[in-house]
Amino acid sequence: MKTRKIFEKGKAYSDKNKKSNWIEIGNGFLKIGHKPGGKKHNFQTIFNENTGTVLTILSEREGAISIGENCKSYGMDWI
Repeated sequence: MKTRKIFEKGKAYSDKNKKSNWIEIGNGFLKIGHKPGGKKHNFQTIFNENTGTVLTILSEREGAISIGENCKSYGMDWI
């Protein structure tokens, strides 16, 4: 089941395992982390954090296309 948390303006968010640290930027939030879809940040977790867009700087050889497909399957944009 795909569910999402709702973030509130003016608050920083971290999960209980300190794997995520969202910082308020402009009208949204930003998080920098490890390769999406890996052990630390699977796509369900990323989606559950209310992620709208995932930006990667990986090459096709590093799995960029697969990351994009997984993001889209959860309804997230991918750049």
